[in-house]
Amino acid sequence: MVGKGIVLLLPTFTTEQIAESVVRETEVAYVEALLDFIKALKVSTGDFTLPVWTERFRLSGEPNRLAEIEEKERKITEVIADRDKLKEELKDIQSYKLLLSGTGRALEAIVKRVLTELGFEIREGAPGRDDFVAEYSGRAVVIEVKGKTKSAAERDAAQLEKWVSGHLEQTGIEPKGLLIVNAFCETPLDQRNEGAFPDQMRPYASRKGLCLMTTSQLLALYSACRANPACRDELIQKILDTVGVLPDYDVSAYLQVDAASVSEPSLAKST
Repeated sequence: MVGKGIVLLLPTFTTEQIAESVVRETEVAYVEALLDFIKALKVSTGDFTLPVWTERFRLSGEPNRLAEIEEKERKITEVIADRDKLKEELKDIQSYKLLLSGTGRALEAIVKRVLTELGFEIREGAPGRDDFVAEYSGRAVVIEVKGKTKSAAERDAAQLEKWVSGHLEQTGIEPKGLLIVNAFCETPLDQRNEGAFPDQMRPYASRKGLCLMTTSQLLALYSACRANPACRDELIQKILDTVGVLPDYDVSAYLQVDAASVSEPSLAKST
């Protein structure tokens, strides 16, 4: 059915080697059958399209049904709006998982966001450099963020030390050096069985007064501060005081593991 009409797609008949009388009889019978079929379609489907003017007249029960439909549609609109809001909130919550999986600018952006929410004031580093400077309670911190498919390396700490020395030379203020690494970023968190900071880079970091921490530790610290804001200064001060690898801050305490999709139920520490 198209509007008030009917469209039929008909096959093409081949009449070669068929007597003309037979063809004529077949055509008559075919046309009569086709007309009967069209009449049957009209009878079975009917034409229920009402003209616009009928909208001015209401039958008994019609106003109530219209009001009920409008109320349902209003509720549907509200439910859809609530659902979309929840989806945006979920997306925002899930963005913090970039601390466990991200690399490059995406990882740096979420680290900056978390540090800002923790109370750090962020200042961008010089053009062409990968570091940035944060300040907390008057203490300058030069920060290098790395997303790596394997563990961190001594050259990462050496690069951070270069930025720390440059900041001291330019400002006369000795900052704290903080290396934040998402090691084994392509490996599921519960399968990261190796340390993020190998033994050979730890003495160098200690000599230079650098703090080494993982992004999962940052997520754990952030979660702890969200749960108990009163502990924020104490936890952040521990980072600023740490020389070498930051201890503690196990993110597994703040994660729920879906046992149906993970083979190992426990989370390995990333330090």
